Amino acid sequence: MKKILDVGAGMYHHPDAVTTVDIRPESGADIIADIQDGIDVSDESFDCVVLNNVMEHLMRPDDAIRECKRLLKKGGKIVVAVPFLIKIHQEPIDYGRYTEYKLRDFFKDFDTTVTPYGTLTELYINIQSDLFGLIGRKRIIAWTATKVILFLTSFLPIISYTDYPQGYFIVAIKKV
Repeated sequence: MKKILDVGAGMYHHPDAVTTVDIRPESGADIIADIQDGIDVSDESFDCVVLNNVMEHLMRPDDAIRECKRLLKKGGKIVVAVPFLIKIHQEPIDYGRYTEYKLRDFFKDFDTTVTPYGTLTELYINIQSDLFGLIGRKRIIAWTATKVILFLTSFLPIISYTDYPQGYFIVAIKKV
């Protein structure tokens, strides 16, 4: 059976094959630790390490990646999702956004694939959702703002998600 480590797992329920690590004791994770400082697990213990929307919350992502590499078996994969064009979230621990080029640099010791996701239209729809939330109970204003933004997005040129990515998916395979 493949062994998986989910870093920054939060309070999600996982199958038994998944070991979870999180810095917050209230998360209920299997391991309460900061991945950047290392965790008390043997080298090459996992087939896959998942960092799902975690890297933007790390002050020292290089240290976290180095630790993930230590924990991975040869040929194992790090699977990462990171945001790019999204609003600041989980303040005050939202530290950064990374371009495709920086992500490739982070994972230069791996065989790496970086894939952008999201479209400019989706970005505008996210902004519209935030506006709706800010406006709150003023329904006529919210309705009007929604209609205006949806109308304007219909005029957007079809622009590649590579030009305005909402984020990136990374698969990094540890070299044998």
